[in-house]
Amino acid sequence: MKETPNFSIPIMLISGSQIAYSANRLFDRLAQGFSRSVRYSEANLIAIGLVGLLGFPSYYLVWEYLFPQPYENLYLRLLGSLLFVPIALISYWPDALKKYFRYFWLATITYALPFFFSYMLFMNDASAVWGMSSMAAILLLFLVLDDWVAINLIYLLGNLMAWYTYSEVTGVTALPEAYFEQLPIYLFSLIAGSIFSHRNELLKQERLFVMSAIGSSIAHELRTPLQGIQSGLAGLKRYLPALIDGYRAAKENRLQVPRIRSAHLAALDELITRIENEIEYSHGFIGMLLMNSGKLQIDTSQFGWVSVRHCIEAAIERYPFSSAEDRKKVMLDPNGNFSFYGSDVLFSHVLFNLIKNALWYIHKAGKGDIRIKIVPGGERDLVVFRDGGAGIHPMVLPNIFDQFYSTQDSAKGAGIGLSFCKLAMESFGGTIKAASEYGSYAEFTMSFSRKIHVQE
Repeated sequence: MKETPNFSIPIMLISGSQIAYSANRLFDRLAQGFSRSVRYSEANLIAIGLVGLLGFPSYYLVWEYLFPQPYENLYLRLLGSLLFVPIALISYWPDALKKYFRYFWLATITYALPFFFSYMLFMNDASAVWGMSSMAAILLLFLVLDDWVAINLIYLLGNLMAWYTYSEVTGVTALPEAYFEQLPIYLFSLIAGSIFSHRNELLKQERLFVMSAIGSSIAHELRTPLQGIQSGLAGLKRYLPALIDGYRAAKENRLQVPRIRSAHLAALDELITRIENEIEYSHGFIGMLLMNSGKLQIDTSQFGWVSVRHCIEAAIERYPFSSAEDRKKVMLDPNGNFSFYGSDVLFSHVLFNLIKNALWYIHKAGKGDIRIKIVPGGERDLVVFRDGGAGIHPMVLPNIFDQFYSTQDSAKGAGIGLSFCKLAMESFGGTIKAASEYGSYAEFTMSFSRKIHVQE
């Protein structure tokens, strides 16, 4: 008798991998939602902190003395009020702690809105006053948070915490009967609010798509004049050296020709190289804009093995520095090299972006230089790019690789440079990560899969 194959193990493995993949996607989605919600509230943090600080004790007086309720708790209100003090004083947080602010913010909102209001609702036997207060808490959640998934998760977590605390305090696990009469209203508010919030999110994405399409169209149009300049440059490249030599020969033979200063003549000698660098840089920037606007994947069909040292040296040489002083600020460590599988052009533009941003922060701080170090070996080869400028604010640092996110003046930063760097490094099978001490330095570590190691 033929034995029937056992497919249960492969099916279990496939199911397990699918569950793990889905869990990772859910975690990423929640992390993005929480991060976006914190950024959404940044502009109103001081006002929110003051409202929470004053609101908790004020309403204790209302519900305890003016319109007495069956249950009040001054200690819970004082705890809520104290939690909002650091939020109102966010400007005075030490830089080392600001990177943890998002966790404190989400914990405070969870306590102050779903937990506190639901707990007071349960303890007051789901009275009309606290039923209306709980509705107000749901409304406030949608006002202070931007992501409907994060809102629903926080509301669920806060309610579970409130139910657990209620059962521990009263010894009763069953919730008040009146609560279940109100529950459909709460659920309707959450569902309706989530629909409207999601619709607003879609509208924002649509506006972003329109802006991206316009940017893409402009980028395509810019290629035409660049190609015209490049075509004219070919003729200039062919005849300008002869014209300069002719001028010098005329001067040596004392012929009557218009005077050109020696500094301007030397600049003419470098003009072609400078124009070529500017055209290449502009093409690279347009390519970044097109890839970010269309959310395209980088074509890896032309990738090959590239010496990272040669690429860095060439990028520094070609970068259009605004002055000789800026050029002196960039220093490459003389030791180390490795090869990576990718594109020298793409990696050059990663470096262009990092240099451009670093110089902006150095000029802003009025101090600092740029040091690039190649670290071969270990599980992955590294390139460490560090500048000693103004550094990156801890509340900004988690968002710098987001598409269209920029802290610079809109005329100077479009928010596509670092997102392009991330896209390019991922196309090499690598990563780029940032670390900073605000006011001291910013450091970007680029890691590459270790395939071929080239000794000096």
